[in-house]
Amino acid sequence: MHNGTASTGKIKPQRRGLIGHAKAMFRKVWPIFTSADWVPARQLQSSKHDKRLFLSTGTDPQFRLVHQVTAGWYMLEVRLRLPTTFAEIRLYPDLGEGESEATAMPMRIRTEQLVKRLIHLPKTAKLRFDPMATEGLFQVQHLRLTKVSQAFALKRVRQKLAAKHPMHARKPLHAKPAAFPHHHGTNHSDMQLWADYCKLFESGSELVSYADWIEQVELPQLPERATQAAEMADWAWQPRFSIVTPTYNTDAAMLRACLDSVLAQSYPHWELCIADDASTLPHVRATLAAYAKRDGRIKVSYRPVNGHIVAASNTALERANGDFVVLLDHDDLLAPHALFAVAQAIQQRPTAQLIYSDEDKLDASGQRCDPYFKPDYSPDLLYSQNYFCHLGVYRRELVHAVGGFRQGYEGSQDYDLVLRCVACISDPRDVVHIPQVLYHWRMADGSTAGGHGHKPYAKDAARKALQDHFDDQSLQVQVSTNG
Repeated sequence: MHNGTASTGKIKPQRRGLIGHAKAMFRKVWPIFTSADWVPARQLQSSKHDKRLFLSTGTDPQFRLVHQVTAGWYMLEVRLRLPTTFAEIRLYPDLGEGESEATAMPMRIRTEQLVKRLIHLPKTAKLRFDPMATEGLFQVQHLRLTKVSQAFALKRVRQKLAAKHPMHARKPLHAKPAAFPHHHGTNHSDMQLWADYCKLFESGSELVSYADWIEQVELPQLPERATQAAEMADWAWQPRFSIVTPTYNTDAAMLRACLDSVLAQSYPHWELCIADDASTLPHVRATLAAYAKRDGRIKVSYRPVNGHIVAASNTALERANGDFVVLLDHDDLLAPHALFAVAQAIQQRPTAQLIYSDEDKLDASGQRCDPYFKPDYSPDLLYSQNYFCHLGVYRRELVHAVGGFRQGYEGSQDYDLVLRCVACISDPRDVVHIPQVLYHWRMADGSTAGGHGHKPYAKDAARKALQDHFDDQSLQVQVSTNG
């Protein structure tokens, strides 16, 4: 990057004649600014050997464009080799009133990955480009700012939004261009279009609220109970599920909600195996006894002494007689169609050994939030986190073959179990992902749903479980944790 002149591109040769001459007259020559047009302005040191290589010496490195940029639409293209996997770059326009965070345009980028975004300038502006917000060595592999037509820009905006939000696919485009939210005289629909487009590039921004996604995407896809019943009638095998739930001094309302979510299942072939770990609150035993009397599929064991989560889980597991084991925490909820969706997946893969679904959380007011839309089976990701988690379903024979839950892994006993199970599965197709939110994990006080910081011992247990997994396979791997 050094002082230079903005290149304007060239007009391609046209065929001779009046038609070709007319095309040439009406073809616009758009300005193009490349990396040569940006100069280091703050906290940047350039390399003598590689003009693309820079050292950020602070947390606010800046480049400035040597030219003023006229009003209009532009496409910004960036590819950087970063000292970190991700970074947020920011473009600051000065429209004559100075630079402001209110008009800054961010882009979350991944190292060595090309990203593009449109920007709109309502009037001539000076531009500043911040490549990251940390110290370190980085390389500018590609940086280009190209002026584009209004028609191209609005088409691009709509295409990007339609891919992220189905509602935008039905919105008409207006002739007047969208602009910055504070720009006067802009059509409200265009304002929203531009605002939503900008959200695509903001780290942590939510273009579509989760509540909106539930309403627009999830609910229309849920089958009616009659439809589920008709489909089940055609199944040659209707597997039985043993839901394993340890309890200990569970909040009364949360315990009832958990049990009610099991009773509400549209799929009928289940048993609920509960082990109460010597709760001291009297309402727990009373509630469990009432529900066991209400439905014969609920089986309750009362432990005489408190043995913690692993011992209680194994006690519940001893009562399980189903084809598959389903893990359910004592204050969480199953979606009403959860077991149906699992049974449906088993019809497609009768040899399935492990099954897991997407999940979300319940906030303090009981509202669904923080969804986790998971990938299909990924060993690499499993070695980084227990994404299997909820809803986790295990073939019962496999669980018994690996010895159930192990003492000494409290807090990450589920992770330890799934790692030992995975090691016994030869065909990865027998690990099945259901891309539906079937489990609602309550963010109660002290729960790991709020982060592993609530139970620091869980991280140590997870590291130990993963180290055991590699050691059992005689792999020379050393497992460590960050933070």
